Amino acid sequence: MTTERNIDDLLKEDEARLKAKRKRLSAFGKALDEVRSASARASKTAAELLDAGDLTRADLAKVFDLSKGERATLIPAAPKRAGAASAAQSPVQSAHAEYEPNHGSTHAD
Repeated sequence: MTTERNIDDLLKEDEARLKAKRKRLSAFGKALDEVRSASARASKTAAELLDAGDLTRADLAKVFDLSKGERATLIPAAPKRAGAASAAQSPVQSAHAEYEPNHGSTHAD
C-alpha cells in the first residue's frame, strides 16, 4: 500500500506542475494575442500617416523613437522605384552592356 501511495503522491505533484505550466502557457498565449492585435493596429495607423503625407518614414521613426525591430514591424516597406534596378547596376556593367548589345542572348555556335 505504501508504494501505491508514493506513486499517487508523485502523480499529484506532476499534475500540479502541469497545471501551473498550462496556466503560464495560456497567459503567454493571451499576451501574445494582445501584442499582435496592438501591433496590427499600430501598423495600420502608421500606414495611414504615411499615406496621408503627415510624416515620412524617417520622421515617424524619429518622432516616436522606434527601435529597428519596431520600424520593421510597424512601418510598411517603401515601394521600389523603377530606377532603383538600373541605379544598382555598376558603371562597369553599364559600359559592358553598351559595347555588347546582344548581351544576354544565347549563341548557337
